[in-house]
Amino acid sequence: MLEGFLFNNNYIFFSTLGCRPREILTGLKEKDPESAIISKDIYNLKSEIRKEKLQGRSPMEALLEELVKSESTYDYKTDHEGHITHLFSASKEQIRMAQMFNTVFLLDCTYKTNQYRLPLLNFVLVTNLNSSFICAIAFVNEEKYEDYLWAFSCFSKIFIQQEQPKVLIFVSSLLILLILLCIYRNLP
Repeated sequence: MLEGFLFNNNYIFFSTLGCRPREILTGLKEKDPESAIISKDIYNLKSEIRKEKLQGRSPMEALLEELVKSESTYDYKTDHEGHITHLFSASKEQIRMAQMFNTVFLLDCTYKTNQYRLPLLNFVLVTNLNSSFICAIAFVNEEKYEDYLWAFSCFSKIFIQQEQPKVLIFVSSLLILLILLCIYRNLP
């Protein structure tokens, strides 16, 4: 009963939305109150699906392969043991949109709130309709000058080719301001 019921479209839909197992369980129990499914069954199934998707690769190896398949622009750095310490990524669609709306950039760094405990730098653009979208992300190893400089350099290679932005808004430290001043000397 568990396998047939959980593998239908409802489970796949809940799982791809990133729903927690208890939320999936609540939805399944609403549909079939007599079901003997428990949250451990859902955790186990999610683990099996994850292992199947990874096909023996590490999550980072799988991510890099997906970036290649999707023809995203990306760059990364590794440490002396070959572990990825920095990762920059922007999809083709994000780049296309950024080339259309490159006047206002918002830069925001979340500090170690992800599962890898790495700072995540979000590069956000604002459209002419005042809507915003993430045009690139960068995981950096630490909150040091060299790390941010690497991320901004990756960003500049892709997004600031013809015309520099007119407005840069950033949330964070003096360090980011110094890096921006080094890279974008001609900004008013």
